[in-house]
Amino acid sequence: MATTTSTEHTPTISMVPDGCRAGCNGSPKAKRPQFNWKVEDGAASNYRRLGQRLATSGDLYRDRNDGHALVAVRQDGKPRFIRKGSELAPTIVDRIKMTVTKDGKTVRELPTTSHLNAMLQSEMFLRHFPPVDEVTTRPFHLDDFSLARPGYHDGGPGQRVLYIGAAPTVADSTDTVRKFLDVMA
Repeated sequence: MATTTSTEHTPTISMVPDGCRAGCNGSPKAKRPQFNWKVEDGAASNYRRLGQRLATSGDLYRDRNDGHALVAVRQDGKPRFIRKGSELAPTIVDRIKMTVTKDGKTVRELPTTSHLNAMLQSEMFLRHFPPVDEVTTRPFHLDDFSLARPGYHDGGPGQRVLYIGAAPTVADSTDTVRKFLDVMA
């Protein structure tokens, strides 16, 4: 797997912060930034701005480049697929403090369910999230034969992998190989 750069998503490898799983950015303990959805700005502008803001959490990915869903990495390191507006709403609440305003007056806390569902189908929203083709807990090798570290690896279409497993260990000895060869002899 190559670690080539995508035109929209850099860096190509997102490392998990020390001492926490990738989902820590969406943690209720983290400070939630304010976001104001302005009805008068229209859907396209609001979808774009909300996508940009949510993408800064670092734990949301687009399910395949042509997919219409997000993948959230929970605090326990497990993926959660977001395919409906009802699944997107708590994701928003956990990451940002939001208000919807119309003509300068607050009308609600979140956009309508129809907007939440539409965002999951909209390029204006989805294009801000790194696309992922596979989510795995198993170690794998990159094109240079090195073991992948936990995090996001962009090897191009079909090879964009989110590795949410433990960091692989490499032994500095050949004891295991010798034991295997002794048994085979």
